Amino acid sequence: FKHSYTKYKLNIKVYHQILNNENKNYEFQTLKELESTALSALSLKALKLIKL
Repeated sequence: FKHSYTKYKLNIKVYHQILNNENKNYEFQTLKELESTALSALSLKALKLIKL
């Protein structure tokens, strides 16, 4: 990814964890809902990459 404000190129690792039924303390949001929250553009690029 390239950070749009500073123009730095970032090498990042994105991890995706499959949750079991016993993990019920999490609240999930759709990608559409996440687009309106206070996330960086870089975070949204990562979420779109893993297609949440």
